[in-house]
Amino acid sequence: MTSHGPIRLTITLPNIPEIELVAVEGLNRLGARLGVTDEKLGEARILVTEAIINALEHAGDTSRGVRVEFRVDRETLVILVAITAKASIRPRRRSRHPSKLGTRTNADGD
Repeated sequence: MTSHGPIRLTITLPNIPEIELVAVEGLNRLGARLGVTDEKLGEARILVTEAIINALEHAGDTSRGVRVEFRVDRETLVILVAITAKASIRPRRRSRHPSKLGTRTNADGD
């Protein structure tokens, strides 16, 4: 624990099979670094795994993922799991005139 407040670890995970294992590994490393007992880490692993799996099942669209945040201080471990917003990736428009990419023309098309 730091004197500056809780330690935070935030991980954004895509919706792919067994991705919850990445968050569990982060939790294991954070817990080991802070001296959290294996019993408490075991309970937290189960909670994190179930929360991520449930969130991904409810996200529906595979382009959505989850954000997992761990906050740890001397007394408390807070685990937040949230479905991420759908990515708004738009394909770039292709120019009919590749040599004119990035150039401007006036109203007459010159």
